[in-house]
Amino acid sequence: MILAKYLLFQIPGWLAGAVILVALVEFDVLPRWGAGLLFLGLLAKDLVLYRYFRIAYTPATLHGTAALVGKEGTAEETLDPEGYVRVSSERWRARLIQGAAPVARGSKVRIRSVEELTLRVEGAE
Repeated sequence: MILAKYLLFQIPGWLAGAVILVALVEFDVLPRWGAGLLFLGLLAKDLVLYRYFRIAYTPATLHGTAALVGKEGTAEETLDPEGYVRVSSERWRARLIQGAAPVARGSKVRIRSVEELTLRVEGAE
């Protein structure tokens, strides 16, 4: 699906390249076999670049702090109501959500939202 979407976006470039190559052949600037090789190179280039550009065609991927919501972390100190938590290999400032009980050091927390660079968390247990 993603490959098909990527290839559909390449079609206008392939058509423009084909028109230019046909014009170069018609005006005897380029032999037919040379135009064919150049066109195959144009196609090959887009297939090679797909590896690097496929992420841009992936729908609904969350980036940055939005990707943290719903994940679990570990309290590095007692959260009552603020402190630091570790999420994967990163250390984040955290604040308990309204009404959440204090969280002991080493306990699991669940991220509910992000406000600027502070995670809003609650105990996961």
